[in-house]
Amino acid sequence: MRYYDSFEQYDSLPCAVMIGKFDGLHLGHRALISAMIAKETNLTKMILSFEMRGSKAEEILTEREKIALCEELGLNAFLHVDFDESIRNLSPEQFVTEYLYSSLNAKAVYVGGNFRFGKDRSGDTDTLQKLCQKYGIRVTVISGVTIDGAPVSATEIRKKISSGSMQEASELLGSPYFISGTVVMGRQLGRVMRFPTLNLLPEQNKILPPNGVYRTMTYAKGRAIPSITNVGTKPSVTDEKTVVVETHLLDFPLSASLGYGSDIRVEFLSFIRPEQKFNGIEELCKQIERDIRVVKLEFDCES
Repeated sequence: MRYYDSFEQYDSLPCAVMIGKFDGLHLGHRALISAMIAKETNLTKMILSFEMRGSKAEEILTEREKIALCEELGLNAFLHVDFDESIRNLSPEQFVTEYLYSSLNAKAVYVGGNFRFGKDRSGDTDTLQKLCQKYGIRVTVISGVTIDGAPVSATEIRKKISSGSMQEASELLGSPYFISGTVVMGRQLGRVMRFPTLNLLPEQNKILPPNGVYRTMTYAKGRAIPSITNVGTKPSVTDEKTVVVETHLLDFPLSASLGYGSDIRVEFLSFIRPEQKFNGIEELCKQIERDIRVVKLEFDCES
């Protein structure tokens, strides 16, 4: 995957480009990707992602996660563009002429049916097709995906994640919601308590499910390992308020081989229980044992 942080960085190879914010890379976005990959076999297949730097909006995917997922889905170039005043104030014609045609050498453009662009969102898909026709750029418009009559949207997915409805969120996304990152040092109580964990500190704008315990699948060293994950502040062992993602792998030998600095991805499959405060470590350990039995039973039911 080639990454570009501005239009100027792109090397002008003929490309097919899909345009948008693509938060979550959900089923609707994947329909665009699938169509582009199937048809544009001889072009660089690029995602042009507009981002607002400094935005406090909660994101389903961090930029790092989005880039990794785009590569897994078959794209080979990622162009990140800050949605600043210089971009926001472009007319539709300026955007097509200066950026799609001149900077990107685009031969094909893929957008969703509700795509708007240009100053004050004055351009729509009809505008895009008319302007691109002048330069011989093909435009493909794909309507949004619906499930049970309701459109798939990032807004609805955020609602599912925020309520802990992980299976429903996965259905809308096309794959499980996940948190990825580098393992950091925790308080090392897990080993004392017989349940060693791999700890992640989520990025600030990453949307998180409610504090609690989840059945998860963890990807590390090229393997998928059944796991159990706690999201929360660990009220039974500390008064700190920092939210930590702690994952216990059900394959203990592999867990022991993963040190600090290891990159992992934790996919959330189902909600087990909310976070609780226990009266001491022993009571907490007994509950963790019960949680692990529940998680193992759910995994056995799927196998």
